[in-house]
Amino acid sequence: MEGTGKAAVAESSSGRSRSSSSARGRSSPPATPISLAIAFAHGLTIAIMVSLMVHISGGVFNPAIQAALWVTGKMPTVRSAVYIVAQLAGRGRGAPSS
Repeated sequence: MEGTGKAAVAESSSGRSRSSSSARGRSSPPATPISLAIAFAHGLTIAIMVSLMVHISGGVFNPAIQAALWVTGKMPTVRSAVYIVAQLAGRGRGAPSS
């Protein structure tokens, strides 16, 4: 269980900056070279975060994917519950308050 706790802390703290900087709710601009560069940088950032966290918690930052891993039996119930709570807590802490 100690490993699960460390991984949950990593989940909540590492996803914070990514979730707070995403552009939720905005319409997509036409594809311009700068927007393609921004999209590439965003994708690269997620790829780097996953590669850094894969050995700790599987690199899953989305509670829906974590739930799918639990449903398919690839992740134990307790570990999935701890990760989902940590992911939601990290998202709540990282989201800007309005």
